[in-house]
Amino acid sequence: MSDRNRTHNFLRAIPAAQPSEPAVPAEFSEPAIENGSLTVTREAFTLEFVFLKGERLALPYTSLLSSELDPSRVLTVEFHTHTITMTGWNLVPIHEAIASRSAASIHALTERHRPKDQGIPVVTQIKMTKRDRES
Repeated sequence: MSDRNRTHNFLRAIPAAQPSEPAVPAEFSEPAIENGSLTVTREAFTLEFVFLKGERLALPYTSLLSSELDPSRVLTVEFHTHTITMTGWNLVPIHEAIASRSAASIHALTERHRPKDQGIPVVTQIKMTKRDRES
């Protein structure tokens, strides 16, 4: 049997997706949970940062190097290509969500959009610097 015929037979054996089937399996389409500046999901593949002026940056968890929480309300997250520094309050849940890869997005909140509850994680500023390729 030629390689072409083997490939053709292999492709015919793959069942076609039915139009009624969801494109994303149910276990990956759970709704995200929002809590102040933090949006979590069961397992995220990328971490998106939303800056005060609306810019967005999504980085893959596969390039995450470290997440460090400083008691002075600064959270630093390092990726192969970028360093992200966040300031705010109650940042422990954000740090823990990053460590468990459940943080899907982190939003810097303007004063008007900040929750009154001090127990909710709030990021007031996100700064991004690109890392030198030599680092």
